[in-house]
Amino acid sequence: MKNQRHTHLIFFSLLLLFVGMASAAVPVTSQQKLVADDAFKDSAFGWRVAINGDTAVVSAFADYDGIGAAYVYERSGSGWQQVAKLTASDGVEQDALGISAAISGDTIVLGAALDDNDGGSDAGAVYVYVKPGSGWSSMTESFKLTSPAPQADRGFGGAVALVGDLLVVGAPGKDDALSSGDLFIFQGGGSSWSHKATLNVSGLTGFDAFGSVIDFDGTTIVAGAFGQDGSRGAAYVYRRPSGGWRNMSPDAVLLAGDRAPDDYFGGTVAVAGDTIVVGANGDDDNGDKSGSAYVFVRSGGNWEQQAKLTPADGEAGDNFGYYVDLNANTAIIGASSFSENATADSFYMFTRSNGSWVEQGEVSDPDNRDGSKFGSSLTIDGNGTTILVGAPGADAGSERQQKSAGAAYLFELEPPVDLALVKQDDTDPVLLGNTVTYTLLVTNSGDSDATAVTVTDTLPAGMSYISDDAGCSHAAQVVECNLGSIGANGGTASVSITVRADSAGSKINTATVSSAQSDVDNSNNSDSETTMVRENRPPQAMDDTVTTDEDTPVTTGNVLANDSDPDGDTLSVSGVDSQSAQGGSVVDNGNGTFNYTPPAGFSGSDSFGYTVTDGNGGQDQAIVRVTVNAVNHPPVAMDDSVTTNEDTPVTTGNVLANDSDPDGDTLSVSGVDSQSAQGGSVVDNGNGTFTYTPPAGFSGSDSFGYTVSDGNGGEARGTVRVTVTKVVPVNNPPVAGPDSATTSQDTAITIDNLLANDSDPDGDSLSIGSVDGQSAQGGSVADNGDGSVTYTPPPGYVGSDSFGYVVVDGRGGQAQGVVSITVEQPLGNTAPVAANDSAQTEVDNPVTIDVLSNDSDADGDPLSIIAADIQSANGGVVDNLGDGRFTYTPPAGFIGSDSFQYTISDGNGGEDSATVTITVEEADNGDGLWLGSFDPWMLLLMLLPFGYRHLSSRERCKA
Repeated sequence: MKNQRHTHLIFFSLLLLFVGMASAAVPVTSQQKLVADDAFKDSAFGWRVAINGDTAVVSAFADYDGIGAAYVYERSGSGWQQVAKLTASDGVEQDALGISAAISGDTIVLGAALDDNDGGSDAGAVYVYVKPGSGWSSMTESFKLTSPAPQADRGFGGAVALVGDLLVVGAPGKDDALSSGDLFIFQGGGSSWSHKATLNVSGLTGFDAFGSVIDFDGTTIVAGAFGQDGSRGAAYVYRRPSGGWRNMSPDAVLLAGDRAPDDYFGGTVAVAGDTIVVGANGDDDNGDKSGSAYVFVRSGGNWEQQAKLTPADGEAGDNFGYYVDLNANTAIIGASSFSENATADSFYMFTRSNGSWVEQGEVSDPDNRDGSKFGSSLTIDGNGTTILVGAPGADAGSERQQKSAGAAYLFELEPPVDLALVKQDDTDPVLLGNTVTYTLLVTNSGDSDATAVTVTDTLPAGMSYISDDAGCSHAAQVVECNLGSIGANGGTASVSITVRADSAGSKINTATVSSAQSDVDNSNNSDSETTMVRENRPPQAMDDTVTTDEDTPVTTGNVLANDSDPDGDTLSVSGVDSQSAQGGSVVDNGNGTFNYTPPAGFSGSDSFGYTVTDGNGGQDQAIVRVTVNAVNHPPVAMDDSVTTNEDTPVTTGNVLANDSDPDGDTLSVSGVDSQSAQGGSVVDNGNGTFTYTPPAGFSGSDSFGYTVSDGNGGEARGTVRVTVTKVVPVNNPPVAGPDSATTSQDTAITIDNLLANDSDPDGDSLSIGSVDGQSAQGGSVADNGDGSVTYTPPPGYVGSDSFGYVVVDGRGGQAQGVVSITVEQPLGNTAPVAANDSAQTEVDNPVTIDVLSNDSDADGDPLSIIAADIQSANGGVVDNLGDGRFTYTPPAGFIGSDSFQYTISDGNGGEDSATVTITVEEADNGDGLWLGSFDPWMLLLMLLPFGYRHLSSRERCKA
């Protein structure tokens, strides 16, 4: 027997007083009540609950006289079904299996804090269950974990938390000189788990209860110690080091900012990322044991208290904060009691928006049963959509044995909306009688779509509804607009309402927004806009002045610069006279200025009017007064023209005849260029005419300018354009005389002046127009451009040659000249001597012959072959190899004497010829016997053994 069973149960359950609470609207829907298939009285079904996706775990630590068990449920369609009951293979009474429970993936862990094992009585254990491949079914453990440091009354398994392959186990019963309570971290899976670290707090003693409650999100572990410091309580935070979990001190200690004895701060904890919620169900802000919960956030590596949560209807005995859970920005907090006479229990929901926590309301026991202990455990799934609440004192059914068996309740959470309304007007101030349009923008920053969104705009007195763009309804001063649905996480909708300002003054227009869902933050559900309505006063327009000269347009300054409006309205020109009083033209530039053009030739005073408006119906008129100053107009000088012959002076007509003055002034010439553009002379005759003398020999276009004056300071320049015609005499062509020159073979010669014997009857200067580039014999001729030419004879040529050229007089006349050239052989050259050559070859065999080897030149000149037969006398082929040798190929089968000739040159005109004679013989192939004149003795000698043996094979063959 476990004699201290109730002591331990009291230790883990914290028996508290209970006061019932009224329900309020919360965005949840009651989905299903879970009970055990074998429900039995006082099993504490619902003591601990856990949920992971579509799998829920509900523990019943008092099942079968405290042996304990847990039940597994799975979601099927819209409902949940019991699929398994988990028990211990070695379970005995008062082991309390299910005193703690956790689930992650396909693994469930159950604490049995009162299990007796090698560590002693109530040393505690943790049972691990792994989902079989065929699915969950009633089963015993897959593995049993005991404390790495077993000790009696340790309570190992009093709290568990599981994330993936990491398991945290609380053992709050330890009490030694160094610390009270431990956390053990295991890693593994299935039946293989290894101890990684032990966490504790130095200095804790007695009933501090460190590790009685824990939570773990994979990175951060938070452990409550509600009994510390006179039950003021504390919570300890550990964050996973980069190298993995190890024995370590806490990173932070969380304490309530207003801590007091018996607050039980740390009696329950929850962590999600950088947010921790700690329950303090003994806090007395709203009366003894009314309870509270504290929110801490991590910022810059430090944990700071963000909020203290209490229910709006909190009162003594609520035990608010008995159990907490957290998902992102949603916290659920149980308010449960274990008093024998307790009334219905509940839980509350709070949501966070922009750092502020707002109560969404209260959910009471759906069965409204006194003493159900509803909310003594609760959890919200990872998606934030399902809430599972334990009620270990609830009735499982109407049968006697089902009374107080316990139950768990499933709720579907509708995420709250977060509507914000912003209102703006399009005109401020607005004139009395005019309209103003208000734009109302609604934004939903919540995680749920907002439906039945309604904007209500109550118009202030003195404003009347005109129209809207959303089909709103209106009655008297109230305009109501149904905007339908607005999507979550930033969805928007807007409506524009147009009203008329019926009275002057400041008008405050307030609108509110609401929806079918609860709003996490009601503080921004309304907005007001203040609009000033005033009466309009007309502007005051002041006259303006401007001055210009006769026939000169002018742009006025901004005529609005000296105009004003008593209401400060922006002024603009709304109209202007298009014609001035004297007939001038006026153009509005659209920027407060005008372009005024006076009538042609007008001088004196003129004016035009304009209208200024304030844009609100007020207007005034003013006059722009214009002074036009009289001015002299310059004369207009028109160009003149005259023609004369080369070298012949000419007198122009009166250049003033075609000039004019717009004022009718008498014109005169006040100046003239004394020299024309081409250098001719110009003389002013004083009567409007000029005498022009062209430059000597000039013909072409010329001009000079003159100045005409009106006698009143006005002047103009005119131009007289002169055409000088050239007088051209008859031209006689030039005469080209014959030229001659002599040079030596291969020697170029320059003929200095071909024109020396050429003449022109008109005495014109002569020049060479062209020269033949090649002479009659193929020599080259080059015109040197200075009257001389250079002639180069063809290589090796000796004899007569000639070339032609053309002489021109520059006036179209030309003549053809001929230059005769004699190319002589150089003096003192001795012709070479070509010696005959001979060669032998066999029939059909070519032979190469060097013919120059026996030729000679008395002057030592190098010799070369300049001609040769390409075929021999008998038809053989002669091939000149180009280096003084020939290859001779005899006719096929030819035998006998053959020949060919060649000619040599010494390069200086000397030449000679020789003959090459070739003898073509029969071929000697060495075959057959040569008998000659038959000699028997010779034959006998050849046949003698000695002689035969000593003859070579060749000699034998010849023999």
